[in-house]
Amino acid sequence: MSEAIWFYEDNGERKGPVAADFLVGLKASGTITGETLVWRDGFADWLPFRESELFEPDAQSETASAPPSLPPALRAKPAFVPREISFNPDYEFGIRKTLGQGWRLMVSDFWPFVGFFTIMYLIVGVVAQLGVTTLFLMFPIMAGYSWYALLRKRGQPAEMDLLFEGFRRQFGPLALANLAVIGVALLIFMVLGIACFGGCAGIAAAIDGASGGNPENPVVVVLGIFLGVLLICVVMIPLILANQVGCFVILLIMEGELQVGEAISLAWKATKRRWFKFVLLALVAMALSLLGMLALYVGVFVSCAWLALGQIYIYEEAFGDEKVRSRRPGA
Repeated sequence: MSEAIWFYEDNGERKGPVAADFLVGLKASGTITGETLVWRDGFADWLPFRESELFEPDAQSETASAPPSLPPALRAKPAFVPREISFNPDYEFGIRKTLGQGWRLMVSDFWPFVGFFTIMYLIVGVVAQLGVTTLFLMFPIMAGYSWYALLRKRGQPAEMDLLFEGFRRQFGPLALANLAVIGVALLIFMVLGIACFGGCAGIAAAIDGASGGNPENPVVVVLGIFLGVLLICVVMIPLILANQVGCFVILLIMEGELQVGEAISLAWKATKRRWFKFVLLALVAMALSLLGMLALYVGVFVSCAWLALGQIYIYEEAFGDEKVRSRRPGA
């Protein structure tokens, strides 16, 4: 180390003389910085410490403070890479098994799942009051919860900020799919409704005429009830199947970034193969939702969140890759 006598500047005042070792110690302790002016005999003028022979880059790196973390909004997220979707034509699901899997997933982290679903449900309820916008906004809104649930089911990171992920990544395709699926379902619903209503009215009139116009005839009453129930069941089936197609389409677009037509085609192929089971599952879902409403209505958020998680397992059976299907948690 140099034996020269050194001087240094401190808040505009000259300090020293000090030995070189002492000056280096001041730098190491942070009392002076690399920009502090220093001088010794032989210098034409004062120089920053970093330009003197005493400066060591390693010493600077040890004392330099690290830059603060970026704000959360500015932290870069890895680019999303869509998965290549493959349909498993032999997929199966059991209603009891699906409900059991969905329940176990929900209770593994109960409040985040129910809370996320409740927020989405309330937003959907508001949108439903806006009339025609329902034909465009339902799928983008529902996509957030479906995507969150799929990631959580696979053990991947997922936060509540995924609520509007459908709007951020795939709003256009989801809105078009929403219009296509719900529009076709409503059209079929109306056609079947008119046909069933007309047919039931004609049959009821014929029976009423045969009974001599007595509206209290037990046969007429029983037949009327039967036809009414049949009417409701027949016209509800298109809506049930459309809902199932929609559940598949949302995840196919979010995960595989498929074109709208391709996503609907694959979703319908998966739905029609097990359409009867899906109708039965929908009836069970309606019963559970009714029980949820009876629990001061709050229970509907729990029951619907539970059923939505069950749908994730059906999607995995139909469209998950072989590795995902082979795991089958809770099987």
